[in-house]
Amino acid sequence: MAKPADLLLCVSSFSFLVLFQTFLFVFVFVPVANTDDQVAPKPAAIFIFGDSTVDVGTNKLLRNSLSRADFSPNGVDFPYAIPTGRFSNGLNSADQIVFDSVQVVPMGKQVKQFETVRGNITELIGFGGTEFMLSNSLFVISIGSNDLFELVNWYPNITVLEKAEYLVNLKLEYRNHLKDLYNLGARKFGIISVPPIGCCPAARVGPKSNDSSVCVEELNNLALTFLAQTEDFLRTLSSELKGFKYSLGNAYEMTMSILEDPLAFGKKP
Repeated sequence: MAKPADLLLCVSSFSFLVLFQTFLFVFVFVPVANTDDQVAPKPAAIFIFGDSTVDVGTNKLLRNSLSRADFSPNGVDFPYAIPTGRFSNGLNSADQIVFDSVQVVPMGKQVKQFETVRGNITELIGFGGTEFMLSNSLFVISIGSNDLFELVNWYPNITVLEKAEYLVNLKLEYRNHLKDLYNLGARKFGIISVPPIGCCPAARVGPKSNDSSVCVEELNNLALTFLAQTEDFLRTLSSELKGFKYSLGNAYEMTMSILEDPLAFGKKP
């Protein structure tokens, strides 16, 4: 079992982001059969949907939000170690990709918000221009972490069967959101899996933890199960939906690699 000690690498790190972004652009945007005169296309736009893993601090603006990161050790790597509302030691994946923010609201509502944005874009450049732009844009999605946290923290006495049903429903809901985005014009998806959330500080000091120096195995097992389910329905969607392209970044494996061997990723002894 990993012992992250003072590391705050539950949802992001610079090393993880370099690995993921390289993986993402190679498999989503770089042509498979590349020649010397081909230049890898850049996305027309980048749209980010997600939960706390891509929140750059807007949770502080939501009065009734229970998911907050405005306390230490969040932000420990910022100047003066000031927490900014990011669930991270420093910048997170959204910062590294586009330096913008999205409201921490349910994924379904985010899709509805995007539908409004799509309508506004259509008014500006027309239907054809919008369709072309969206089909050449990158849709980055990172969800599931909050849902799994809620499952464990809000339902401590849930049975194994109920837990399995919850994960199936979560998978179906996720799949439907991607299909909704596809129907709105999205074609290229960069999916970030749930990281080892059992290693987050909030988990290691929570009710499921007996030792804050080690990760919560139950949460990590849920993350792995949901990763397998995500891989399954993404393969299905890619065969069902014409033009659907995706890259799945395994945030669990990447983050655990850093936690288990931090020196290899630049952590000073």
